[in-house]
Amino acid sequence: IVEALSLKKEMLLNGYFPGLITYNLLLGASCILGNIHSVLQLYDEIIRGGYYPDTITYTEPIKFYCIQGYTEKAEELLEKLQALDLQVDHVPYLILMKKYCKMRELDKAFELYQKWLLRMS
Repeated sequence: IVEALSLKKEMLLNGYFPGLITYNLLLGASCILGNIHSVLQLYDEIIRGGYYPDTITYTEPIKFYCIQGYTEKAEELLEKLQALDLQVDHVPYLILMKKYCKMRELDKAFELYQKWLLRMS
């Protein structure tokens, strides 16, 4: 990820601007490595760059927060994602439901499942 981030800096210095797909890939890699500083910085760059975050932009940090045990943060991001007028698939819901099940919070998992079903209908 360090090489990828330095390549992004080099792109910017040469007048090339990474697109949302590039940012999402960097965001996903930062999440996998558990680098919260990079995750927050990249998300901030996406917003400041005038890009409109998509489902993937939110799903990767949701996964990160669940892995790190910050389910409240993951819930907040899912709520933000739901508020946007985006086509949201099952993935962010499934990530959070899986975390709830691992935590033995089956009521929360089932409640989220019901919300997802309502959203899909």
